[in-house]
Amino acid sequence: MTMARAARAITQQRAPGDAKPLSAGRTADGKPLRMAAVNYPHGVASEGENELRIQLGGFAKRFVARVGFNTSFSCRKVNASGDALFEVWVDGRPAVQTPHLHGYERPYDISVDLTGAKMLVLHATSDGGPVAWAGAFIEVASGGLDRVRTVPAPAPVKAVIAKRNPHELRINGPRVVGATPGRPFVFKIPATGQPPLIFSARHLPVGLSLDSKTGIVTGAVEKHSQLRPLPSLEIPFD
Repeated sequence: MTMARAARAITQQRAPGDAKPLSAGRTADGKPLRMAAVNYPHGVASEGENELRIQLGGFAKRFVARVGFNTSFSCRKVNASGDALFEVWVDGRPAVQTPHLHGYERPYDISVDLTGAKMLVLHATSDGGPVAWAGAFIEVASGGLDRVRTVPAPAPVKAVIAKRNPHELRINGPRVVGATPGRPFVFKIPATGQPPLIFSARHLPVGLSLDSKTGIVTGAVEKHSQLRPLPSLEIPFD
């Protein structure tokens, strides 16, 4: 199953206002998919931030794609300074995260085992020109072609606003916090509840640590990454 067929069936995608729609076989501006002097007749183009969700139903075997900047982009200077990151998620778990790719660098090849998987999510973030999942396809088991299809992205989660009850046990922090690699980082997790509180977190970036008593995260991120730390909060009982 080519990704061009999947992209034509898109009914909804996650994309901020400055992102262009996903497009099949060509960029949103009508340019062909091209990487390293090779044209690709099928694939999915993306610009800004886009996400494609594909329901597999356990019928898929493997996903393959070559990702990077589309080099048919007309302005070499802007494209060469661009930055892109690709992620592949399978059943809610990260399967692939590429390094940060820049314009006119060698494309990055992706191959993911989908045996038994129910959901595939392709997420791309780019700045400086269109990028592509070039030559992308999903190998599907016999009889499963019509079972594999794109599905709408879930509705955005509404922001949780802190309530007036200061004794309610709740984390009220932002969903996204940025940091510059190598620079000192300090962040206090906003929380309410009857003190004393105990803070904990899973999947903190390497280089950061959390004070369980104060809820303050300190340190310095070692390298560029996009992680989803999972903070938690509890009240000790004597």
